[in-house]
Amino acid sequence: MINRQTELDGADQVCSDNAQGAALAAHHLLAKGVTAAGFIGENAYNFSTRQRHQGFEQTLTAHGQPLASIFCEKGGYEAGWMLLLP
Repeated sequence: MINRQTELDGADQVCSDNAQGAALAAHHLLAKGVTAAGFIGENAYNFSTRQRHQGFEQTLTAHGQPLASIFCEKGGYEAGWMLLLP
């Protein structure tokens, strides 16, 4: 299983650290001098999305940066337009 937690006997699994990956992305943006970052997520109830948002938000908050967040059921493409348009 890839990126799925399971208790099945004998099932191999490989999972990403969503919060750490998002924190690394936020650190990269901060290092590049970004002062206005946004988070676009597909579904606020999705476990992976929540972990990513948490890692991203915690990192920016720790550095005194605001975060604009948009969650869109139809996916990142539509959410991107929502973030860009007034």
